[in-house]
Amino acid sequence: MKRKLNKLIKFLISSSLIIGLLSIILNIAIFIGPNYIFNHPKEIKVISNDEKYTYSRYFNQYGSYVSLDNMSSYFPKAVVAAEDKRFYRHNGLDYLRIISSALSNIKNSSIKSGGSTITQQLARTLYLSNEKSIERKLKEAMIAKKIEMTYSKEQILEAYLNVAYFGHNLYGVSQASNYYYQKSPKSLSLGEVALLIGILPSPTNYSPDINLNLAIKQQHNVLNTMLKQGLITNSEYLKATTETLDFKYSFTSDHSMNLLFYHDAMIRQLENNKILTTNKQNIGYQIHSCLDKNVQDIIEKTTNKYSFKSEISVIVMKPYSGDVLGLVGGKDYSSSPYNRALNAKRQTGSTIKPLLYYLGLENGMTPLTKFKSEPTTFYIDGVGEYSPSNANNKYANKEITMLEAIALSDNIYATKTVLLLGSKMVKNLIEKFHISNIEANPTIGLGSNSLTPLELTAIYNTFASEGYYYPPRFYKQISTIDNRILSKNSSKSEFKLRSDSVLQINYLLRSPFDKAFKSYATPSLLNYEPKYRFSAKTGTTTSDRWVVGFNPQYTICVWMGNDDNSEFQDGDVAKRIFVDIANSLMDKKKDYFYPTTNLKPFSYKGSNQNISFTYYKK
Repeated sequence: MKRKLNKLIKFLISSSLIIGLLSIILNIAIFIGPNYIFNHPKEIKVISNDEKYTYSRYFNQYGSYVSLDNMSSYFPKAVVAAEDKRFYRHNGLDYLRIISSALSNIKNSSIKSGGSTITQQLARTLYLSNEKSIERKLKEAMIAKKIEMTYSKEQILEAYLNVAYFGHNLYGVSQASNYYYQKSPKSLSLGEVALLIGILPSPTNYSPDINLNLAIKQQHNVLNTMLKQGLITNSEYLKATTETLDFKYSFTSDHSMNLLFYHDAMIRQLENNKILTTNKQNIGYQIHSCLDKNVQDIIEKTTNKYSFKSEISVIVMKPYSGDVLGLVGGKDYSSSPYNRALNAKRQTGSTIKPLLYYLGLENGMTPLTKFKSEPTTFYIDGVGEYSPSNANNKYANKEITMLEAIALSDNIYATKTVLLLGSKMVKNLIEKFHISNIEANPTIGLGSNSLTPLELTAIYNTFASEGYYYPPRFYKQISTIDNRILSKNSSKSEFKLRSDSVLQINYLLRSPFDKAFKSYATPSLLNYEPKYRFSAKTGTTTSDRWVVGFNPQYTICVWMGNDDNSEFQDGDVAKRIFVDIANSLMDKKKDYFYPTTNLKPFSYKGSNQNISFTYYKK
């Protein structure tokens, strides 16, 4: 007995010396070490382009930072009682708890309890890892003391309750209250709060949907501790212990999952611009985005209206800017967050032809330039024989104009245009749009190269912007949560195509809707014309369907296909989706098109000799 007592005395003396020395070291370190600043840590608040719509992502899930005023008053009482009863009396480190924990661990010959305060846990969550090492514990202690010098107890409690881990990838009381009860943190009862706080020591064991009996036992432990510490009354205790809890185990949100396709694209652009690495996200961000909530809703409602097996990407850009107003990168983010709008390189098919014919106009061709459309085998140096074909092997077997070739998407005409201009000229123009790995070959004008939907949308947005190319942007400005501006993202054009030729292409791209061109083939968008004027082009490959259209107000790109490049089976769904989106976007807006001040009309008789049309040329 005497030996045990002597051993204990020696331990206490050595512990006091160690703690004293540690305290001196820490006090020196906090004065020479960096400051640790946090404000709404891990929160990203996104504001729409009209400043009317806001959503928050918190630890990469829907949720938000919640002030103490917006939590149940039981939260701070419960967490202090259960996690750190001397919270209001220590300065970041609870030396009595450290000694008590050490004694317990010696008695059990293993680490059974820890001595971390709420402040230390906050320091570890925000700035450190869960690595078990003396170095990490020393850093944790130093940061905790620095935090205590910088923030009030209420601010520390608030931050901790917002970053505490509640299992199931849930961080903070906002997400936990939503998932377990589908309630706000403010509306929770004492019994509901006590159960959540009881989860904290071991979420993988104490979450009610993992082990309800253990969760209730933990809840009662928290309530007992609160009662003993005089933080609740007997009547509150009895009511809480007999309350029937209504668990939900699922999220509710006013924000759609498919909105996250846009969000992910925006975050990627911020990361590419090296914005999100500046403060390690311990100060929350406010992003003033280019998102138009009405546009995004129209995209999502329209795509949800149709039943299809394939994948989809839809992008809407604003002409005369690089603003991406809305985007989905797949049919269901929750089942596949892969963002096809940004990542899926797909053959463009005939949607690349407007660039080809723009070059034709710039190099002596006109809308009335004729080539013969018939089955043709070309003999090309370095390539050999090349025999392109039209859809369904239908040919005019006579000369047709550029106008007809665009309306009917004639591949023979396009190939002859490529051979006239040279494929390198087409390659060089495509590469001006920040697109790499383009191959110059005879098939370049038929869309054999692969682009992402966003890259193709930006090309068409250049035609919509009368020749000005704007790099796509998803955000305008980003600031800290306390309104300190970190970066602005201006929308400036990088180069310009010649406006006369662009305007001619814009009017020529009205022809795919025109029934007058129905002859050996059918205009590619016949019966799919919106109620408002749009220029548009389709693209078809074995595994892809494209429709890209624009007017001075919107550029719309619809792609459909399968991730494994298997044969596409959903028919004309892409065309129907394009028409519905175009009509919805333009509803109650003025139907105006491009000015023709620098152009003059010409009359043209189509294959149907009873109808003539007016287009424009120099």
